Amino acid sequence: MVDTKKKKNSNPLYVVTKKGKIVEKAKNPMDLIVKKFGLEPVRDILQNIINLILSNIKTYPQLKVITEFLNRIITEVKSNVEYVSRLISPLIANFK
Repeated sequence: MVDTKKKKNSNPLYVVTKKGKIVEKAKNPMDLIVKKFGLEPVRDILQNIINLILSNIKTYPQLKVITEFLNRIITEVKSNVEYVSRLISPLIANFK
């Protein structure tokens, strides 16, 4: 039998951007989408905003509000990721 870790490494995902000028290795299908559509700056900005918000929490009510807000965001992101995964799964099936 083929070791699954060895199998994964033998067929990695690659992203070609800038009209074929840049080729980058993607860690997973979500990373492939982020790199393909140039969403790294958006991801970084969102991460910085979340870090800033979390660093300014001083009281329990603030924590509760932020937790509810982040849970809503996570739910929406998961829903969108599942939807996009269903759309692109036929396209990336050969890379798994």
